[in-house]
Amino acid sequence: MCKEKEKKNDSIDLQVYYAALSKKDKSNLLTYLMVTYDMNYNTIRRKLSGSEGYYLNTLERIACLEAKDNEIKWKD
Repeated sequence: MCKEKEKKNDSIDLQVYYAALSKKDKSNLLTYLMVTYDMNYNTIRRKLSGSEGYYLNTLERIACLEAKDNEIKWKD
C-alpha cells in the first residue's frame, strides 16, 4: 500500500514538473527520453501530461526521474 502511494506521488511530481517546463524544454525532454530510453514520443507525452487513463509504469517513472536529475544533458 505504501509503495503504491509512493509510485503515485512520483508520477504526480513528474506531471507537475513537466507542466512547469516551457514548450521548448518539454520538446527537449521528450526527445531525450525518446533517444536515450527508446520511449514512444506520443505515449510518454500523454502520460506526463496527465491524460486520463495513461499512467507511467515503473521503468518509465525511473527513466523520467533520471532525466529530471540530469536535466543539464537535455535542457538548453
